[in-house]
Amino acid sequence: MALLWIDGFDTYNTGANLTSNGYIGTNIGNFSFTSSTRFGVGQAATSSYGGFLTYNFPSSIGSVVVGSALNLNSSGPNGVAWYLNDGATTQISLQANFTYNRLDIFSGNGTTLLGSTPTNSFLPNAWAYVEVKATIGTSGSVAVQINGTLVLTLTSVNTQVSANSTVNSFSLGASYVPSMLCDDLYICDTTGSAPTNTFLGDVRVNTIFPSGAGSSTQFNTTGSSNWATVATANPNSTSVYNYQTTVGNSDLFAIPSTSVAVASTVYGAALMTYAYKDNTGVKQIANKVYSGGSSSTLSTFTLGSSGLYDYSLMKVNPITSSAWTPTAINALQIGYTIIT
Repeated sequence: MALLWIDGFDTYNTGANLTSNGYIGTNIGNFSFTSSTRFGVGQAATSSYGGFLTYNFPSSIGSVVVGSALNLNSSGPNGVAWYLNDGATTQISLQANFTYNRLDIFSGNGTTLLGSTPTNSFLPNAWAYVEVKATIGTSGSVAVQINGTLVLTLTSVNTQVSANSTVNSFSLGASYVPSMLCDDLYICDTTGSAPTNTFLGDVRVNTIFPSGAGSSTQFNTTGSSNWATVATANPNSTSVYNYQTTVGNSDLFAIPSTSVAVASTVYGAALMTYAYKDNTGVKQIANKVYSGGSSSTLSTFTLGSSGLYDYSLMKVNPITSSAWTPTAINALQIGYTIIT
């Protein structure tokens, strides 16, 4: 399975949008979005005290790799930022320690300290890319990278608190820390082939919006044009949208031909469409990609009467079944089609 999830947090404008993309929220109103990102583009998610997001894995796994950019406020006490859970039980947690400017790994929810990164390896109020690779068990292991450098390796440590040597969810949020910023999130398991079965390193989730009409514009629109209507990080409008009822009709949109730098490594891609139905009955859509005269219709998604994201993770190019390249990404048209 390898790559499980990626998110750049650039396609939301309310905390409720996060739960529309499958996250489970605790005090979701404590989440908002800021343009104060580590590279000065897009958005980062920001949580004040007590706000948490949880992503449930497709199934329980024994080993997991999580990476994201973090920026934590140090004006309060130390606090937990990440959890790896088995149901309601936290197996291990990551805590910022601003007494020593480091990251601490605990079993449980801050229960037993397993190990720490070096002093001054994680500075407050500054961006750092943090990755944790953990194997769950009574003789488990944890490794931590910061900004692409391995800073902590723990072996033969007890990372199992529940009855199971697995985890099935990941949570992030601000516990005791007054506020946290998070961006460029990825989650992998350790199955499959390289490079997505271990640390990806200091990576970036580059969010690409449509830049023009593609080869199909079969939806009606209440906006100025089909592509401009969806080229926004504020998707939950009930007045400006594209709409259609005819099965098989599609919209496809061009993206900038320089969306991904040619020297980049592309580990995966995700296509997100925010949509809802305005009548009774089963209504379904699917995300769609097109390139070089060929297209691929992705998994069918059932709409609700409130807006939901159709999130399609593409580990390889679905048109060619080959690994992604910058050239392949830049040549894409992206869109959606009506299934029922």
